[in-house]
Order: sequence, then structure tokens, then C-alpha cells
Amino acid sequence: MAHFLVVEDFPPMAALVATAIRREGHSVLRAGSVAKALSLGDVFDYAVLDVDLPDGDGIQLATQLLNEDRVESIVFFTACRDADMLTGAARIGLVIDKTAGYDCLMAAIRQVTAPKMAMQVAVGGSPTPVTTQASSRSGTRRKVD
Repeated sequence: MAHFLVVEDFPPMAALVATAIRREGHSVLRAGSVAKALSLGDVFDYAVLDVDLPDGDGIQLATQLLNEDRVESIVFFTACRDADMLTGAARIGLVIDKTAGYDCLMAAIRQVTAPKMAMQVAVGGSPTPVTTQASSRSGTRRKVD
């Protein structure tokens, strides 16, 4: 089980994302703003962030969380249309357009959690073979300039 941070300022959407992640067997904390997210003292395995937030942007939040080693990997779930912002987000993590829907978001979440979950199963000695899809991302923590 992984520990997720979901930062989304629209409460119904935040609730749906958190519920979907919990159904995958993970724990979730929600925040509706940059300030609230930073006030949480937790360290997370993964974060699902909106780019446009009421008190800042998810890219700066992601950078800070990564640099402070408070999160391992980022998935942006956004309706942002600013090409520069989207390019900046893509340098940090996976970017999923909200119009693609929750199925696409959950596929991205499965992609980023698969290597870690496979390692946990391997260490636990599961008799069931585990396969993961190759990814261009290393899955390691990265400091962001």
C-alpha cells in the first residue's frame, strides 16, 4: 500500500480521486490548496496535484515536495491549457488532462506504483508471478531545480 497526497481545490473532484485511489488499496490525504498541502507533516509515496490552485501552482508545490523528499513521484491531473505550464509539469511527472477522465488517471497511478508494488510483492515472496510495464521514468526520487 502506498501513501498518496491529493491536492485539488474542487472538493467533489478531490473526493472522487481520493476514493478511486483508496479502492486501489492505498491511503490518501487531501488538501485543497498549496498552503494546506505544505502544512501536512506527512511524507508521501506519491502526489496527485492540480496545476491551477487558488494560492499557487502545483508545479511549484511539486518542486518543493520533491526537493524536501516529502514525495517520491508526481502525477498532475489538470485542466490547465497553458503550454509552458504543461511543459514544466511534464518535466517533473506524468501529466493527465482531466478531460481524459478517471480511467486515464488511474492507469497513470498504476504505472507509477507498479515498480514499488512489484518490489513489495517480491520481498513478501508471493507465489503469483508479477509483471510490470516498462516505463521511461526511473522511479527514483529527483531533485528539481
